[in-house]
Amino acid sequence: MQILSKKDIPRQLWWNNILHMPDCLVGSYEALLEEYNVKHLALDLENPGNVIGGPTSEATLEYFARRYGVSACRIESLVLDPDRAFLSISEDLINIFSEGKIALLDIACGSGSVGASLLSTFYMLRREQILPITPTSIQIIGGDCSPYALDIYDKMMNRLLHDLERTGIQSQLHTVKWHAEASYATSELFDLLFDQNPDADEYIVFIANFSGAMDPHFDEYKNSIQHIFDRTHNKRCAIVWVEPGGYNKGLNLFEKLKKKIDMTGWMRSNQIGPINYEYKWFHPFQKRPLSCRVMLKAYSNSRRE
Repeated sequence: MQILSKKDIPRQLWWNNILHMPDCLVGSYEALLEEYNVKHLALDLENPGNVIGGPTSEATLEYFARRYGVSACRIESLVLDPDRAFLSISEDLINIFSEGKIALLDIACGSGSVGASLLSTFYMLRREQILPITPTSIQIIGGDCSPYALDIYDKMMNRLLHDLERTGIQSQLHTVKWHAEASYATSELFDLLFDQNPDADEYIVFIANFSGAMDPHFDEYKNSIQHIFDRTHNKRCAIVWVEPGGYNKGLNLFEKLKKKIDMTGWMRSNQIGPINYEYKWFHPFQKRPLSCRVMLKAYSNSRRE
């Protein structure tokens, strides 16, 4: 079992108590900001951009420019967890992504802050010889309502492929337009996850940055959320649900989940959440540290039973 201590974290990722995005991710992010002509939004010092994304190109690009970095760093914080705020999760993620065949379901994936951050963080840990370079194959199924975001996700992962391969990580992304209000659409995502990866050593489901969209439409989306728990309750599968911390919609949504979703088949003694954590991350273009809060809404890993 791999355990990452604070002293093991490379200075390129954690320095002076500030989290830094992996350099390969920063380079790919900057290139796409320039390609879509929205880097000026990422440089806006006055408007933090309280946006949640959406199906249009305008909503997608505004979120990508203003919020992609902080969203990616939330995921990076789970892997590195320098203050051990998330209990076993860092250890579990490191062991899940250490070798073998991994099948990752990423919803609502947007432009890929989960998948790109996870893989680029593990690339850095391998490159800096913190983790061994072992053959690892990662199949990602990404679902989102925005075809524009899915296009950015594809481009982001294509830009990262060469770096990932240099450290033994083979990755493949399959994106699907996902209508969260339709449980059949969620079922189709799980069909892809399990049918395309029948021999996966690990299954993992990430739900991220979904509170803003889901809270006002809870009754429309709850069947899909129920389906996630139903399809994974008898699988060797980890589920991670992470949201912006200190966010009323996230807290409200958690209370609704407890009241209206049957999680008895999924919740186990090792289930963790909610946990709030606050840290600083370095904005690579504004060249300054910013505050970030993370809410781990829920986590479970059947390997720990």
